[in-house]
Amino acid sequence: MFKLLICYPILSAASSPHLFLPHRHPLTMRNLDLDDSLVKEYFPVSVVVPAILDIYQNLLGVKFVEITGDARDVWHPEVQQFAVLEMDAKDESGFIGYCYLDLFSREGKYSHAAVCGLLPGYELPEGKRHHPLTAMVANLAKPTPERPALMRHDDVMTFFHEMGHVTRVAEPDEILTVPRDSRRARLRGGSVPDARELPEVLKKMSSHYKTQEPLSDLIAKIIKSRYVNVGIFYLRQLFFANFDLVVHNNSLDVNTDYTKLWNDLREKISLVQGSECKPGQGTFGHTVGGYDVGYYGYTYSLVFAADMYAVFKKAPLDPVLGRLYRDKILFVGGSRDDMDSLKRASLIMDRPDAWILGREPDPKAFINEIEQDGDGDAARASNL
Repeated sequence: MFKLLICYPILSAASSPHLFLPHRHPLTMRNLDLDDSLVKEYFPVSVVVPAILDIYQNLLGVKFVEITGDARDVWHPEVQQFAVLEMDAKDESGFIGYCYLDLFSREGKYSHAAVCGLLPGYELPEGKRHHPLTAMVANLAKPTPERPALMRHDDVMTFFHEMGHVTRVAEPDEILTVPRDSRRARLRGGSVPDARELPEVLKKMSSHYKTQEPLSDLIAKIIKSRYVNVGIFYLRQLFFANFDLVVHNNSLDVNTDYTKLWNDLREKISLVQGSECKPGQGTFGHTVGGYDVGYYGYTYSLVFAADMYAVFKKAPLDPVLGRLYRDKILFVGGSRDDMDSLKRASLIMDRPDAWILGREPDPKAFINEIEQDGDGDAARASNL
C-alpha cells in the first residue's frame, strides 16, 4: 500500500523557512520543465477526493457513505460527513465510525492540514462500542466563476497523507485502530504504507477540468520532482528532530539561550546559514504541542515504511494485501508494540510470502529510496 508518509511543518517567517527550501520551485521549473500551475489544472477537488476515498475503500475493505439532507450533522455548510462502514456491511453491526472533511479555507479556521480526533472509539461496559469521530481539515482554494476548486500537486499528496491518518496506528481517535497507551509510537510519523505517485494512481486521481483527460506526459516529471532538494529536506528534518530532543533531555539550565541554540543547530545540521539570529524556535509548535520528544518519528517511521513497502511494491493496490495490512497491523494498533509488530509480521500474516520482515527493520531500503532520481537510478550529489 502506501509508505508511512511525512507531515511537513509550516513555520512562520520568524523561523526563516526561506533559508531551507528557497529554490525548490525554480529548480523544478528549470530542470524538469514542470509548471505547478499547469499540473493543478488536472486535480479538481471534485475528482481527487472521491478517487482517494475509493483507493482507501478498496485497499482496506471499507466504504465511505456521504450523509446528506436532514441526517447531516456538521459545523459548517461546506463540511462533508461520511459514515465509515465495512465494505460488506448489511446492518448497523458493520458501522465503524464517522469521518468529516472540512477542506476549504475560511476566516478564523485552523490554517494547516491535519486530522483531528473529535471523539475516540472505545468499548462500553455493556459490551457495546462508542464509535470514533474523526475530522480531516485543510485550506484549499474555493471555486471561482471561471474554474472549479483545484488542488496543487502538494495539496493532493497532503490530502492522501492526511486521509491515511484516519486509519493510522499511533492514536486512539482513528477509525480502524485499538487505543494506544503511549503516544511515543514509532509509527506516528504517518499512516498507511507510497503509492501516491505511481502512474496508475496519478491517472486515477486526475482529470483536466476542461478536457477531462487524465495526466499522461507530465507523470514522469511529477515523480522526478519528489527528489528535488531531497537531501536538504532531510537535513532540515534532522535539525528539527535534534532540537526537539535537546530541549527535552534535562541537560539545559535556566540560562540557556534557546535562540542561539536553534540557530547553532540549524547551521551545524542543516548546513544552512542565516543572515540574522532569529527566534525560529518560537514557531516550532511541535516541541510543546504533543509531539515533544517525538518529532524524530516523522523521519524514523519512513525507515520502517520503506522496508515494509517492498512487500507491496509489485502490487501496491492489491486489496488482499490491503486487508491483511488493516487486520494484522492497523487493527492491532496499540495493543502490541510497533517494533514487535514489524519483527513478527511474517509470522502473523495469512500469506507469509507477502512480508519480508520477521526481523529487525533495515534502513537500507529508505537510503536507497532517497538516493533515487525518479528513474530508479542513483541521484547525482548535485541534485540532493
